[in-house]
Amino acid sequence: MLDNVAQKAKKRAATLSITSAILLTFIKITLALTTNSLAIFALAIDSILDIAGSGTAYISVRISGKPPDLGHRYGHGKIENFGGLLITGIIIVTVGFLVYESINRILYTSTIISFSFIGIIGIILSIAIEIVVSWQLKRTAIQYNSQVLEANSLQFRMDIWTQSVVIIGLILVDLGYNTADSLIAILVAVYIAYLGIKIGSKSIGVLLDRVPIDLVKRIEIAIEGVEGVIKYENLRVRTSGPQTFVDMQIHVPRIFSLEKAHNIASEVEEKVKNVIPDVDVLVHVEADEENEKIKDKIRLIATEIPGIKGI
Repeated sequence: MLDNVAQKAKKRAATLSITSAILLTFIKITLALTTNSLAIFALAIDSILDIAGSGTAYISVRISGKPPDLGHRYGHGKIENFGGLLITGIIIVTVGFLVYESINRILYTSTIISFSFIGIIGIILSIAIEIVVSWQLKRTAIQYNSQVLEANSLQFRMDIWTQSVVIIGLILVDLGYNTADSLIAILVAVYIAYLGIKIGSKSIGVLLDRVPIDLVKRIEIAIEGVEGVIKYENLRVRTSGPQTFVDMQIHVPRIFSLEKAHNIASEVEEKVKNVIPDVDVLVHVEADEENEKIKDKIRLIATEIPGIKGI
């Protein structure tokens, strides 16, 4: 469990993230209603996605130390993944409406976009806020090794580039190219759909207990580096929210004492924890007689005879 200082720092960063996302969404919705710009409306939808991401980060930090209960032996982390799947559905429907409205404006409806200068100023303000928030999240993530805060920081940094594209669209509108707003809205909508599908795919993967192959490979390399492990089998990996669970069976020479076998199992656990920071490891030890030497077989037979204390 994280110490109190780290936990408080992560909670502050997560709170800053979700508060900023709500503020930015309010700013962009206000700008969209004021300017009648679909591109800015697309940014508002993107900010709603940020709220979901920030909310996920906040919940992850809040429940990361919560112990499993009788009904949830692996904890409560998969609620985040289920929520991500629901959010993806909402995003896809909203993006579909946005693309439809953009095409309708280009082909059939002539819409006047006003106060583009105000929209540009508002977006520049949003970019400034996101630069500060992303820097703070990144700093806290590196300091306390938080993957969820680091991902949240990346989400804010990506928004900075998206909004820069929208500013170009609004400048083109001011120059008389009114269709530029709808075209930029379509581009942003496609980008948001990509992010939404990516989140949804990841959520489905976690709910189906799918894990990245490279993660399994890193665990296997860590196990193979432990002296005394003859072989391992039944390696299983699953994730639940921010936490990863690993269980496996290792084989050690049956000549080893119980204490030595236990020490080897502990070393395997430490190796896996070095690969995955937030992990719960279960190692089952099996005595193995494969490639056992004759003198070891004799020694084991002799120690089973009552009265023999040493050989």
